[in-house]
Amino acid sequence: MIPRELKRVFQEVRDFYAAGVKSNNKVYARDDFVDRDDWDDHRQKWSVRLMAGNLFRSRNSNRELSAQNRPAPPIAGQTFPGWGRIIYNGGARAQFTSGNCMEMAAVCMALAIDPPCSYPDAAVYLGAITPPGDHAFCLISMTTPRWASASAMVRGSGNPAALVLDPWLNTLCAAEDYWENAQAKVRKWGRDGKRIAWNGNLGRGWYNPSGAYATAFGGAPLRFIGATDQL
Repeated sequence: MIPRELKRVFQEVRDFYAAGVKSNNKVYARDDFVDRDDWDDHRQKWSVRLMAGNLFRSRNSNRELSAQNRPAPPIAGQTFPGWGRIIYNGGARAQFTSGNCMEMAAVCMALAIDPPCSYPDAAVYLGAITPPGDHAFCLISMTTPRWASASAMVRGSGNPAALVLDPWLNTLCAAEDYWENAQAKVRKWGRDGKRIAWNGNLGRGWYNPSGAYATAFGGAPLRFIGATDQL
C-alpha cells in the first residue's frame, strides 16, 4: 500500500512539471523522422504514425524550449535532495518546470524528506541506472537497497516494503513491482509513437522505448545514492 503522503509527493511533482514545456528527451516519431530502432517501424499501425506526426511539431518545439529552461546541473558537494530543493524553491514556478528524470527524482527526494512528509534521510535514495542504461528514480526504503539492476526488482527479490516514485515514467509502485510496471510503460510509449533520446547501441539518437532502450533499462547496473551522499 502506498502511504498517502507519498501519493501527495508524487502528484505534486507531476503537477509541478505538467505546467512546463515537458522534458527534452522525449518526442513523437513521424514518417520522415529517423528512428534508430527502425526494425520496429513496420509494426506500428498507420493510425499511430498519423497521430505521432501530428504531435511531433508541437512536442519538438517544446523540447527546444525545455532545453533552454532546465535548471543548472548539481555541483560538487551538493546532495540530490539539496539540488531538488533549489529546483522546487528556486524562483517562480514556471521558471523550473522543465526537466528530465534526474531532476524529477531529485525533487521527489526533497519533498519526501521535508515537512510535512518528513521521511528520514536514511530512507530516501536516488536509483541511478548507469550506462548503457540511462534513467533515475526516487526510492523510499527503510533498509539498504541491494538490487543490482532494474530487472531484478521483482516479487520475492527482497525489501517488499520499499517504494518507487518515478514521475518521468509516471509510475508510483512497490519496488518489487517496478520492473513489471516500467516494461508496461515503455511498451505503451512505443505503441503511442514516442521516442527517447539515448546514447544507445547504434550511437546517440532517438530510440523506440520498447526496443534496445528497454533492454538496457532492465539490464544495466543500478546504483543507489543516499540522500546525504555528496556529489
